[in-house]
Amino acid sequence: MSSAVGSDQTQLSIQVHLDGFSVFKQEDSAFPLSFTQFAALKDWLQKQSSQLAAKLVYTTPATLVPEELFQPDHAADYLKYHFQQSNHVAYSALKSMGLMVVFSVDQDLEKELGSLVSDMSITHSSYELVRRALASPHKEWLRFVTIFHPEHLEVVFHKGNQLISYNQYPIHGALDSSYYLKLLHTQSSFKNEKAAIICYENGSQWGQSNFKNINDWASKAQYITEIYPFL
Repeated sequence: MSSAVGSDQTQLSIQVHLDGFSVFKQEDSAFPLSFTQFAALKDWLQKQSSQLAAKLVYTTPATLVPEELFQPDHAADYLKYHFQQSNHVAYSALKSMGLMVVFSVDQDLEKELGSLVSDMSITHSSYELVRRALASPHKEWLRFVTIFHPEHLEVVFHKGNQLISYNQYPIHGALDSSYYLKLLHTQSSFKNEKAAIICYENGSQWGQSNFKNINDWASKAQYITEIYPFL
C-alpha cells in the first residue's frame, strides 16, 4: 500500500477525519493546514509547484484481528461487529505482532487524491500507534499511549511488547478520557499496578483539559503536541 518517495518530492501527510482533512509538512511552521471540504484540499494541492508525495492517514473506525484468525473475505464483517457497516475496507499486517489492522476507507477519495500526487501510501492511525507503542524499550512499563483526534480518543494499552487492548472512544467533555482509561485499567489484570500515559494532541478541543484530569492519577504522564511525522 505504498510507493517509493523521490528525494526531489515534497512529502505530505494527509489525515482523513470525520469532519475534514489535516495536511502536515515537516519543518514548516505554516503547517498543519485544515480543510473541511475535499474541494478546498484539491484546489490547494493543484496550486503547489513541486512534485508531491502523500501519506494518506485514515483516522476512521478500525479494529485489530489476530493474524491466525483473519480471513480477507470477512474483513468488512470484523468492522461491522464494532462499528456501522463500511462499504469499503482495507487491512495492513503488523507481522511482528501477529495482528491485522482492519479499517474503513474511501476509494473515491483515494482515486482522486492519487491523480493529484506523484506517489501515495495509505495507512491508518491505529497501525502507526500500535507499532510505535509496542516498540517501547521500557519493557516493564504498564502504559497507555493515546491520540486525541478532533472527535475521538484512540488508545493503546500495553505492557512492554504485550498488547492489552486497542480502543476508540468518542470525546465530548473534559472528563471522558480519564473515565475510559480508568475503566480499562481497573478491568485489566494489571489493576494493582500504576500506569504511565503518553497523550498525543491531534487537533482536539478537549486534549488539554482531559490531560489535566489524567495527570492526577497516572504514575507518569506526558502531553505531546507534535504529531508529525508520527502520523
